[in-house]
Amino acid sequence: MRYLLCNGSPKGSTGNTARILDALAEGISSAPGQHIIRANLNRVQEHESVVSTLLESEVIIIAFPLYTDAMPGITMAFIEALRPHIDRFETHTFCFIVQSGFPERIHCEPVEKYLVRLTEILGAKYGGTLILGGGMMMNPKRFQIVNHIGARLSDTHIFDETCIKKATPLIRFPVVSRGIISLATKLPIAQSFWDSQLRANGAYEHRFDRPYESKG
Repeated sequence: MRYLLCNGSPKGSTGNTARILDALAEGISSAPGQHIIRANLNRVQEHESVVSTLLESEVIIIAFPLYTDAMPGITMAFIEALRPHIDRFETHTFCFIVQSGFPERIHCEPVEKYLVRLTEILGAKYGGTLILGGGMMMNPKRFQIVNHIGARLSDTHIFDETCIKKATPLIRFPVVSRGIISLATKLPIAQSFWDSQLRANGAYEHRFDRPYESKG
């Protein structure tokens, strides 16, 4: 089986997305006869070459961090590079990994719906989307889940649904928890990091500015 693992993070090989793909690749490699190619999509000048590799692959995994409820521009640019080949994916399976700093999976669900639709447009098979919320809290147990998903791919060619649910079980905080969090974020200590960033960039005095507010 031929796999293409695409890292859609601007950080390339140094970010959390790369570590997640490491765990996935390790799981895939546990089965014999698996051929894995990896590509960093932050090398935009290489997108056409990666598309050529994709066409020769069978299972494509595109992983990226959540950016403003969507995806990084480099990932979108790569997806747009697939358009000229839109009728050539009927034998391909597309799987996706979306990792986010938010612990709730609800923040990633809009882009997940887009990825389902994208696969339909491409005429490919949809292999599932693994959502990893609370990306900064990735621990050995969660990496083990990713590893297990990779190990199962050689048999099913899709992401294991049970593992997907275990990876980020929290859909949304309960109402009471949301209220407590809302109050906590108003405390000065919760704002200290962002205030320090504003001061470092000479923007603290302008933190309440509304430059695009209508004057009418």
